[in-house]
Amino acid sequence: MEIDPQKHRDADVYPLAESIPQQKLDDEAARLDALQGKPLLFRLPVYVSMGGPGFMGAALTLVCTRKTGP
Repeated sequence: MEIDPQKHRDADVYPLAESIPQQKLDDEAARLDALQGKPLLFRLPVYVSMGGPGFMGAALTLVCTRKTGP
């Protein structure tokens, strides 16, 4: 993927985000907007499902570090 420097001169460039279809991003934003004001027990499963494997890996690393660390 080649990035047009003129298009992004004053903006942050996120090539990975540019490869995601706009409809998918809009759907995720709408899903998060629908959670506004709901209790944590309703929000948490959605956050976890949207977090992906990187989020879960980081969470497990933190949990394991806390249990085995000083």
